[in-house]
Amino acid sequence: MIKQLILSFFIIANTVYNYSISSLNGPAINFSDFGGKKILVVNVASQSKYAEQLSQLDSLQQLHSDSLVVVVIPSNSFGNEPLNGDQLKLQMNKYHFKVSAKTEVTGISQIDLYKWLTSESSNERFESVVKDDFQKYLIDETGMLIGIFRSSVKPLSEEINRGLNTRPQ
Repeated sequence: MIKQLILSFFIIANTVYNYSISSLNGPAINFSDFGGKKILVVNVASQSKYAEQLSQLDSLQQLHSDSLVVVVIPSNSFGNEPLNGDQLKLQMNKYHFKVSAKTEVTGISQIDLYKWLTSESSNERFESVVKDDFQKYLIDETGMLIGIFRSSVKPLSEEINRGLNTRPQ
């Protein structure tokens, strides 16, 4: 009961728990399902110069499966994702992280989740621009944005590890 009341408070507050996105493989990905865990949101593309990070994201997910949910969002916002539907499923089915349907993370068609991630007036922490594939957004156990990592920061880097060890504020 107390956990439900606490979770209800965070959903009412302006947190990531207010968002859901279409999944590549079934039911929607509801961020409210991940209360109490950190969440790493990453826009990905199979033809990106950073595509080797997919296996590192998978390793990160498996290494921290009790405390972290990695959500990857295939996007052609930077012209590097030619795959669609079944092609994406075939490529992504070997990984352990959550995968959304292909969508836009920039521009006029930017999804609501990314509007929240990139707008300080929404997330109450940071203003940012998605500059390339594999930009990473780290959310704490209470649903608040706590870090933004450029595309070149590798998932298993010390920088990401420090963020994962940060306590909620």
